[in-house]
Amino acid sequence: MSAVRLVGFVIAVIGYLSGGILVAQPFVSNLTASSLALAFLFPTCVGIGLLLCVVGEQRFRELRLSGGLLLLIGIAALIGIFVDAVGVYRAAQPTTLLWLVFPSSLFVGIMLTFFGDYLERYCRSGNAPQK
Repeated sequence: MSAVRLVGFVIAVIGYLSGGILVAQPFVSNLTASSLALAFLFPTCVGIGLLLCVVGEQRFRELRLSGGLLLLIGIAALIGIFVDAVGVYRAAQPTTLLWLVFPSSLFVGIMLTFFGDYLERYCRSGNAPQK
């Protein structure tokens, strides 16, 4: 693994952890992280980390994994909104940011997953430019 990919991986992990904490924060009363900082770190670190991590040839697996993690965060946000709205488990803090995380994570996750699949099929079909 090259140094650039390793740095990208670490930055992306920080982004995914920020997203996970952002989704869990309304339901964990002793979690006192800054929502504003997490809301900034999540998309920024995931975006920059993913760009650095997929540099090079045939990085379909990384694109699909990243898309899957974003789908997981989006579904967790949706479940959090649902259980709070129905009253199954009341959130200790406002769920406002979950309303932003839910659609954006699902949309980008679906796009990354489809793009990874499309890119893999394109490269395996023999149409990809050769170096």
